Amino acid sequence: LDVKVQLDRKRTASGKVSPDGGTVSLTSADGSKFILDVPAKALDAETTITMTAVESMDGAPLDNKTPTAVQLEPSGQFFNEMVTLTVVPAKEIPIKERVVFGYEADGKDYHLAVMDPKSKDIKIKLMRFSGAGVGSGSDAAWAANLMIQARTAETRIAHKLGEYMQAKQRGTVLGMEETDNTELFE
Repeated sequence: LDVKVQLDRKRTASGKVSPDGGTVSLTSADGSKFILDVPAKALDAETTITMTAVESMDGAPLDNKTPTAVQLEPSGQFFNEMVTLTVVPAKEIPIKERVVFGYEADGKDYHLAVMDPKSKDIKIKLMRFSGAGVGSGSDAAWAANLMIQARTAETRIAHKLGEYMQAKQRGTVLGMEETDNTELFE
């Protein structure tokens, strides 16, 4: 699934991050906050990282066209260790409605994102840069997200892990019993 992303070029932040690690942060026009934590040894050399707020996104199976998201550059940059993008929406999205997603390049291969299932916060785990964020979705939107078939094996794996981790986070935050989701990996 490809989506059409419109960036807010007035809301951008850049920072140089060394192999020792670092942080880049951004506040979008609506007051949403994004914090990118790059751990030590994630980069081989000093890299300028740019974060740009997403103004709108068309074509994603979400209930709104204005998700809380950013696009990270250099697009496609791989890391030696996972980096963490923490998203703090200006307006809270109920856990039952959260759809945490990613996409490649400028909107290619939209998919569910890998995240920290033990955190109450929205902490997206990334192995490379592109776009990532959170939107809201009804049961119908969730069903549409689950039907997505990504182009590459890497993105299909990330999508399946995102599906599993988002369900696990819901169970943890809502205090529901954990279920055996091993069928997700069969």
